[in-house]
Amino acid sequence: TLNQNLLMKTDRPVNPVLEFVKSVIVVLGLDSEVDAEVHALKRSLLAQVGVAEYSNLAKWENPCPTLILPDCYCKECQETRDINLCYLPPAEDDEPRQIHWFCEDCGTEYDVVTIKHRLIEYAHKSLQQYQLQDL
Repeated sequence: TLNQNLLMKTDRPVNPVLEFVKSVIVVLGLDSEVDAEVHALKRSLLAQVGVAEYSNLAKWENPCPTLILPDCYCKECQETRDINLCYLPPAEDDEPRQIHWFCEDCGTEYDVVTIKHRLIEYAHKSLQQYQLQDL
């Protein structure tokens, strides 16, 4: 059976209170001037939800989904990079939202048609592997 939550990276049950506590602690931890206070708050909040401070459950993981497409080729600088297709850089206020990925080296836009074709190929391979798994 396929029992995966596609929006989260884990298959374990999600405790919303614990996830909220971990997220708040990570955001507050961005300010280095309040490290001691954040650490005390983390210890207190985790104790209130019944999780040990250094357990694996207390570690924050980015909840955003990722889909890494390996070896995307830049036609301008001939470099290859793995790109996360689920991440789009923030758009400027005056620009409409469009889906584009850019080379980290030269700033050239990757060919979206090529990316779409590779995704379709990936979907076909995954479907074929799933169908052939019991043969």
